[in-house]
Amino acid sequence: MFSRDKWSRRVLLLACAAYWAVLLLVLLGPPLIAGWRVTRPDAGHGAINASLDGAMLNISMSSAHTASWSGSIGLWTLSLLIAGPPIVLWLALRGTRQRDSMAPLRAPRQ
Repeated sequence: MFSRDKWSRRVLLLACAAYWAVLLLVLLGPPLIAGWRVTRPDAGHGAINASLDGAMLNISMSSAHTASWSGSIGLWTLSLLIAGPPIVLWLALRGTRQRDSMAPLRAPRQ
């Protein structure tokens, strides 16, 4: 029922889901709040701009009645933030599984 393979897959899936949830809160929390403030009816005329300049993603939000927000991140950094830790965790789990399967076999006694 709870084999090592299923357990490690479950741990990997839960760890990745938790990582991405925290990443979304930390990385997308401030822009989502700023976007919500800019798009409210009492905010007046607002603008949200996103551009890709080379390998940089630039986003800016502004409104007449709210504080402006702007941010930028490199595409390489963004891809490492999204895929880096789950891949490292998967490699670590795979390495422990291979190490356990490579236990030395004893020679039969004669």
